[in-house]
Order: sequence, then structure tokens, then C-alpha cells
Amino acid sequence: MAWQQTEPIMNQKIQFAFRAKSSANFSELCREYGISTKTGYKWKARFEAKGPEGLKEESRRPKSSPEALSEEVVCRLVRIKESHRHWGARKVQAIYQRSWGAAPSESSIKRVLERCGMVEKRRKQRGRHAERSAHHRCESQRPQ
Repeated sequence: MAWQQTEPIMNQKIQFAFRAKSSANFSELCREYGISTKTGYKWKARFEAKGPEGLKEESRRPKSSPEALSEEVVCRLVRIKESHRHWGARKVQAIYQRSWGAAPSESSIKRVLERCGMVEKRRKQRGRHAERSAHHRCESQRPQ
């Protein structure tokens, strides 16, 4: 009995949690609801800890990012870019590496500079010969 569309999912989760408290065969109960035992134990533990509120969907976003750039690194990148407005992320990365050693990736630098509003989007240039080549196709008269 996978989560049915006829009943709100939240009601089914609460029903499962109540039945899980008194179930003799937990694996069979999980199979009946169409969920893994890992998920079943998770719902049961949340329900016991927080009640019905614990069964609501939680954010999957990580609580912290261990690879995030420190404020000091961001400030250094911004200072380099301020002194040379026309340099891109690759040049900023090279200068940072010369001055302070290991530098963040080029994509990280781009993200920092975009967040700070220090990047100007370039206009895409149209090919010069795009129109001419479409009109002057060479058709072969015979196989070569």
C-alpha cells in the first residue's frame, strides 16, 4: 500500500506511526505501506520525538557547507577585482595564487564576483559570415 493519493499523505504517515508503535512485525508493516524499513524507522523516531510535526517534510538543504570560502578569501578576491575591473576569474585566480598560494576554483571565483555585482555580461557577437554562407552553398555537379 504505497502512499495513496486518496488520503492526504500526512494522514497516512501518522497512521503508520501509530501502527508502528504496537506492531509485532515492523518489516511487514513497512511492506504494507510500500516503504523501506529505514524510512519506517525514521518516521517512527521522528513521531516519538516531535509528534505529528516531526512527520512533515524537512528541507534537504545541507545545514552547512564545509567547502565554503572564508570571508577573508572572498575579501581578497574582491580587492583584486576592484583594482583591475577588466580582469576575469581566471586572471584573478592566477594573481591570488601568486600572492597567497592555493586559490579557489575558477567557478567559485566567478560565483563570488557575480554575487558582488562585479561581473558585466558580454553581448554575444554574431558570426560575420553567417548570412553569407547560408546563401552561397556549393552544390556538387557530380560525385567526386
